[in-house]
Amino acid sequence: MMKNRMRNILYIFIVTVISILGITTVYAKTGEKITLTKKTYTNFVGARREAKFYTSLGYAWCITPEKKGADEGATLTYVKDETDGGLLYLIDNTKTDDKSYQITQVAMWLYYNNFMPESYNKYTNTDFIKSAKALANEAKNHKNYSTTPAIKIVINNNVMSLVKENNTYYYVSKELSANVTNAQTYTISLENAPKGTVILNSNNKEVTSLNSGEKFKIRVPEANVTSKASIRVIVSATGTKKYIERYRPTNTTKQDLVLMRSENMKVTSSTDLSITPETRVCEVFNGKYYGEDGKIVDKDTYNKQCNHVCEVYKGKYYGEDGKETTKEKYKEQCEHVCEVYKGKYYGEDGKETTKEKYKEQCEHVCEVYKGKYYGEDGKETTKEKYKEQCEHVCEVYKGKYYGEDGKETTKEKYKEQCEHVCEVYKGKYFDSFGNETTLEEYTKQCKHICEVNNGKYYGKNGDEVDKDTYDSECNPPTVIVPPTGTNKMPMGLYLLIGFLPIVGGTSLILKTKKEN
Repeated sequence: MMKNRMRNILYIFIVTVISILGITTVYAKTGEKITLTKKTYTNFVGARREAKFYTSLGYAWCITPEKKGADEGATLTYVKDETDGGLLYLIDNTKTDDKSYQITQVAMWLYYNNFMPESYNKYTNTDFIKSAKALANEAKNHKNYSTTPAIKIVINNNVMSLVKENNTYYYVSKELSANVTNAQTYTISLENAPKGTVILNSNNKEVTSLNSGEKFKIRVPEANVTSKASIRVIVSATGTKKYIERYRPTNTTKQDLVLMRSENMKVTSSTDLSITPETRVCEVFNGKYYGEDGKIVDKDTYNKQCNHVCEVYKGKYYGEDGKETTKEKYKEQCEHVCEVYKGKYYGEDGKETTKEKYKEQCEHVCEVYKGKYYGEDGKETTKEKYKEQCEHVCEVYKGKYYGEDGKETTKEKYKEQCEHVCEVYKGKYFDSFGNETTLEEYTKQCKHICEVNNGKYYGKNGDEVDKDTYDSECNPPTVIVPPTGTNKMPMGLYLLIGFLPIVGGTSLILKTKKEN
């Protein structure tokens, strides 16, 4: 019983709803009535007079010329809307003076009914008839004439881009505009817009309405976009829609009248703009830190996850700017073993170090360090090149002086240690060129036995002595013994010759053959 009662209630409810919907869909103008308030007559061609109709809704025109007009005060009831664009064109473009009204009336008969009053046939060359015919022909070109407002949004790209303006980041759309028909201006509204979203015109001024065709853009603060967003942009305009209504008098033998009515009509158009937040992996942007998963983190977490300057982290290579790079660029930027790179010092392990430790580890000019040979440029080389470049014992090499230990020294110390011309130095013999030699060669080149050389006196052992010692050792008195035999030299001559010194510090000894 209860179920049947509930079923009946539901049935009554459904029927009621359907009835209401049925009533609301009935055309609202059905049964609407107007009054023919006034009717005047004018005569522009021949003797025919034409009526001009005034109704409670304004001017009206006869649409059934084969009938006679209703009387003043007659009631007319709405029949239908005339949808022919040519009729609307005729009435919408006529003037209200009597002559213009009558030209439109005749043009309407010619256009809609193909009717011309017979009495006008002989007046076809008059300006009145010519104007009516021309207007009727023009109406044929406007079969689709309409004053219905329309609006269309124009956009090049629906994706908003991140732009920096005055040190602040915004998502900004490409320019949009709206083309409006039968209206002058349009308004702009937004749905699902993040906080701080504004509408800007071409001069970056905030607006909510513009003239038809004028451009605008949407700007959203970057800080207010935390996830993917879609903004609906709605443009709307209100214009006047004009249309033709047809009315019929109660006495149906009388003429139907048509008149133009208008109503305000709102039209809209819309589009959706998409915002996709920038993905920032290990990046500091607009004062915020983004971690390795692209999410906002604190500074310490950021440093832990993201500061990988010249580091291999989780199998990825990071260059000198801390950003991920290729293995090749990593090597180029980061492997600086004993190298000064961009003002920074790198030690023997390739890691950044102090200048002092760099020098200690890396500056090995002509040095054997940890079993490796370093040449005169401080770079590692072969043993042969090391010897060629670095072993300069008592040698002047490329303008530098090297001492007896083969290390670079001063010119003074070099001379002290290395210039041993005809000298015995530390048990070694040096010849007349300063080169180490044998005792024999040294004696041959350097011993000046009983010789005066460069103003110095050398004795019988080749050692430098004074003049007296030199004379005693090298210039002893010479006794000349007269020879025996038949050939005899005077004694005085012998004595003279015996005391003549010979150049070079020796004495000439004259002997004669001993005669048997």
